[in-house]
Amino acid sequence: MFGIDDIVSTGLKILDRVLPDQKSKDEAKLKLLELQQQGQLKIAEFGLEQAKLDTQVMQGQAEINKIDAGSNDNFQRRWRPFIGWCGGICVALYYIPQTLLANYIWLKHFLDTGTVAEFPMDAKELIGLVVAMLGVGVLRTVDKFKK
Repeated sequence: MFGIDDIVSTGLKILDRVLPDQKSKDEAKLKLLELQQQGQLKIAEFGLEQAKLDTQVMQGQAEINKIDAGSNDNFQRRWRPFIGWCGGICVALYYIPQTLLANYIWLKHFLDTGTVAEFPMDAKELIGLVVAMLGVGVLRTVDKFKK
């Protein structure tokens, strides 16, 4: 990566070649290092402000979740599980037929030719999805035990 430190070191090398006397070189280097420090402070301040904003957004969402969970309206309390079930059904309807067809093609090729071919389906996206969902499930379980 190319960062501010690389820019400053390149600037210092250029100053050594361009400026003739040592005093002007030192003044220019000092100014460049001051600018670098100010830039890093601004970056740190921006990161702090961004973290504060993110925290406020998360706190606001937590309040909304509490209100949703405490509602007497059945739809409002149950829409998240409904979305989860819909997602699970869609994943099942997408991956189960795909896997069955891939197994059929692979087995038919083996029975017809007697050779073992590479499996015609890549399971990377399914494994990634399952791992991500299990990770979220584990985090939710840990949250329940903390209460």
